[in-house]
Amino acid sequence: MKLPTIRKHIQPLHEAGYDLIPLDGKRPVQKDWVSKPRLSFPLLQQSLKTKADNVGMRLGRPLDDGRYLCVVDVDVLGTLSFEESTALNDALEIVTGGVALHKAPSVKTGYGNDSRHIYIATDNVPKKALLAKSDRSVDYVKAGSTKTGPVWKIELMGYGAQVVIPPSIHPDTKATYRWIRQINGLDDIPTVLLKSEQSQRKGQSQSSPSRSLKSGPDADVDTLSISPYYKDLLTDGDTQNTYPSRSEAVYAVLSVLVRDTELDDDQIAELMCREQHRIGEKPREALDPHAWVRNQVTKLRERSPTGGALNLESELAALDRDSSAATVRSLIGRIAASKLPRLNEAKAMDRIAKATRLAKGVLEAELAAAKPESESKELTDDPVYKEVHDRHAIVLWGGKPAVFRQRVEAPSWESRHEIMTVSSLTTCYENKLVKVGKKNVNPVDLWRASPNRKEYLEGAVMAPNTATPPSGYFNLWQGYTVKPKRGSVKPFTDFVQKVLCDKSKNYTEWLLDWTADLFQNTADPKGVAVVMRGAEGIGKGTFANALGHIIGAHFRHVTQESQLTGRFNAHFADSTLVFGDEMTWGGDKRHRGVLYSLITEKLLMVERKNFDAVPMRNLNRFIIASNNDWVVPTNIDGRRWFVLDPNESRKADTTYFQEMHIWLENGGYENILYYFLNRKITHDLRKAPVTQGLIDQKLNALDPVHHWWYECLERGAISPLGEGWPEGNMIEKDRVFEYYANYCRDRGARITSHSAFVRALKHVTPMIEETRIRSGDKRVRMLILPTLEEAVEYFDGLLSQTTS
Repeated sequence: MKLPTIRKHIQPLHEAGYDLIPLDGKRPVQKDWVSKPRLSFPLLQQSLKTKADNVGMRLGRPLDDGRYLCVVDVDVLGTLSFEESTALNDALEIVTGGVALHKAPSVKTGYGNDSRHIYIATDNVPKKALLAKSDRSVDYVKAGSTKTGPVWKIELMGYGAQVVIPPSIHPDTKATYRWIRQINGLDDIPTVLLKSEQSQRKGQSQSSPSRSLKSGPDADVDTLSISPYYKDLLTDGDTQNTYPSRSEAVYAVLSVLVRDTELDDDQIAELMCREQHRIGEKPREALDPHAWVRNQVTKLRERSPTGGALNLESELAALDRDSSAATVRSLIGRIAASKLPRLNEAKAMDRIAKATRLAKGVLEAELAAAKPESESKELTDDPVYKEVHDRHAIVLWGGKPAVFRQRVEAPSWESRHEIMTVSSLTTCYENKLVKVGKKNVNPVDLWRASPNRKEYLEGAVMAPNTATPPSGYFNLWQGYTVKPKRGSVKPFTDFVQKVLCDKSKNYTEWLLDWTADLFQNTADPKGVAVVMRGAEGIGKGTFANALGHIIGAHFRHVTQESQLTGRFNAHFADSTLVFGDEMTWGGDKRHRGVLYSLITEKLLMVERKNFDAVPMRNLNRFIIASNNDWVVPTNIDGRRWFVLDPNESRKADTTYFQEMHIWLENGGYENILYYFLNRKITHDLRKAPVTQGLIDQKLNALDPVHHWWYECLERGAISPLGEGWPEGNMIEKDRVFEYYANYCRDRGARITSHSAFVRALKHVTPMIEETRIRSGDKRVRMLILPTLEEAVEYFDGLLSQTTS
């Protein structure tokens, strides 16, 4: 399935808040995918480009209305009889309490038949459970092995499970998953009670509202303000076989009692250890059940997002976009008064921000105002902690949290930030511990847990000039090193015209427009590189380095080919101008594609050591300088290059270049920036003028067929003996190939096949035709050539065509 097709189907689901994950077949691509945070859509797309071929939806996740998303998985093997089909429908009605599922969102799975996924919601999320199955079993093939299973079965897929969604393709049957009924708003998803919940719900009194258990041993389980499902687990055991053991079922009940009631530790222990309730089957639980329960409760309170603070969990769960400011402010006040651990406090504030859609800065200001003065200062008085807090930010990079560290003393022409892993930052400060109470703590650990840390969880982006980065992104753009100031730029423009462009007014105007576009339209490179070839000391580097001084941190001066075409290219993530100094091409085709992509592609895969490669906008423009004749990997079409042969009149003229440098340092940089920011651009910068330098690059890059043909046109003869152009413009095809083959043998070049030779020849001279004539009793294959003048004119046109 093509990526645009997948994106068309899954983007609306992602925007609606559903939790989508990349799959390889039916397996999640990510390790520990159950606990991973929800993927942003760009990261989901990138995984589909590189690692995944299908998309799944994680289940057991809370919906905006507080319910939890589940799936009723109906698996059917083969064809059902009428009785079996009826039994399946009856079972569906029983396990769902009579809820009409025919209107629920559902998917036709890759197995075909009547197999389907039905999307439902529950008030509580159990683990995967078998709800019903048929009496008859059949053989079936899965992953190449023959197995036996029920002809139909119904399973509940909840937390810890995922299902494949359309338009994914089943890895075994190759059938496409498709929607029977599309999932849209929350109202389309019905609420379903499990069988145990149904029995409890029916027997529950509707006249007296539930309340929290405040009295200890004398209180009744029915008065607890928890779900009937968990009451059933407490009193009757795990009748649904949701949990693999009784111990885990008991632990689930403990979690709910700690989270949703005001019971203290002794009350919970007394309630759980009554004679009619079964504690777990493990020896340590049966030996002293009261002690075991109290120990588990203590651990649960420590792990709770609200640290066990009374009723905070239920109040957090009740928040939504319509919650009043007074409600939110009151809850933040309770959090401030609870003196929660910083990690728990940060989690609680994150939940408030997510539920209410209020800005985190606003909420953090409310929290600081609600705290006593001594607490709201956090550790800001500690100079080490203040340094960590002020100089660092968490930025998501390639799906991993990276630390962007601000360089306080960085020169203006270098990047003002560096990127490191969280563990590296922890190592940097492990010898600079700060005092918290009686403990010495690494300040990085405190900063990571602080709700006030700077973070950009969508990633990093280049938003140059006046562009505004999207919300949640760190802007890599740092601006220029100087401020624009109106003034004369004649020394610089004279240098461009008289030296770089060898007095050509046309070349000068195009190059000045190209440079102006670099400053005015930084985010839109035009895909043409400037190439300068010539001896050392003629001023090639003066032009690039002057622009680089102004651009500063976004200028890259590379002197090795590996820095330009190597694997680790993170130095191009935030650059806009790259100067390849004294580059040598020499016909090496291994890096041609990389260099072409750097110059013309809109996106660039940026790979940094210790991090995955990430796609970023390619804002780079290139200036390449060399003292070699063959500088760049062009071809007969000659795209991408504006090749200049500078005038050598200023070669080694130290006085001239010293005066230029003095002018630049005394306001010249500021004047140049103003000039290019305000210059009117009139040329089409996607089409560079064709120069003699470009034609030389094309001639150097000719393949053997083209080069042989070029020499034929130069001497005006196909024969190496110079016998003139063939009479009647006709020549034997085999003889022409023989001339070409001898040419290749003399130069050690590879000889192409007969048919490939003719195809290449027709590329440089499409007017060539093939025919056969009779010579005695034989038919001889002939080539009909154009006239010499026509062939020369067409070849000259190829060499001098304007790029598009």
